[in-house]
Amino acid sequence: MGYKTIVVSLNDVERASVVLGIATKLAARYAAHLVGLYVIPAVQVYPAIAMQITPEIMDTQRQYYEERAEQVKQLFETATKAQGLSAEWRQVEAEGSIIADVVIAHGRNADLVVAGQVDPDGESMVEIDLCERLLLETGRPVLVIPSAGTFPDIGTEVTIAWNNKREASRAVFDALPLLKQAKRTIILCVNPEEDEGIAGTEIAASLARHGVNAEIHRSVVKDVSVGDEILSRISDFGSDLVVMGGYGKSRMREFMFGGATRDILHHMTVPVLLSH
Repeated sequence: MGYKTIVVSLNDVERASVVLGIATKLAARYAAHLVGLYVIPAVQVYPAIAMQITPEIMDTQRQYYEERAEQVKQLFETATKAQGLSAEWRQVEAEGSIIADVVIAHGRNADLVVAGQVDPDGESMVEIDLCERLLLETGRPVLVIPSAGTFPDIGTEVTIAWNNKREASRAVFDALPLLKQAKRTIILCVNPEEDEGIAGTEIAASLARHGVNAEIHRSVVKDVSVGDEILSRISDFGSDLVVMGGYGKSRMREFMFGGATRDILHHMTVPVLLSH
């Protein structure tokens, strides 16, 4: 069992080498077909300013994206050829102005989607909610790479954020190819109840039947959020990957009141594999 088709979103040129580095290593590890995806969005024209959008402006935007696409294409082809991967470059002309719509459509046909965390202060021109939309709308596990830092390898020291919800269960079994090769796996239960499922005992037993011997760590906190506790513990554990369910509560509820998914997506320090 492994990932046989991986789609990697590469519109963030500044982080493309880091994101691609992880994607190519995973493709090599699982003998997967790697799809490098770059989207050229259409110019968004509002009625109030339509008369001000000249052909020159539209050509300038298109040239901007095409030049960056060529940079990333060369990077992709060099990296995949060096490792002898089965690979495919897709430069897609979007019908609309939203990059995420195209990535979602292509991601639905993959075993795994890899994308970079979008830096709100960066110059990638990618929608800030790209990763959230991929998580909620592809139906596939999404591996999100932080917008800062380098990650020579992932999946050696793994922390599973476990709460016995549907999303967490999907994430764990979506991550099985990685967990089977990890040197150490920790099941982190924050503020667990007495129920054995919530406390991690049953999922640890299930993983053991797959050859994954996981440790259980239970953490009780009152003055910090669950997301902050997860971030603190993965630092203590030396984890290089977090596996967790995404948006067990509604996205709007997390936006209004906070939540672990939102905390992790905004403040991640290591790659995170999420499923919804």
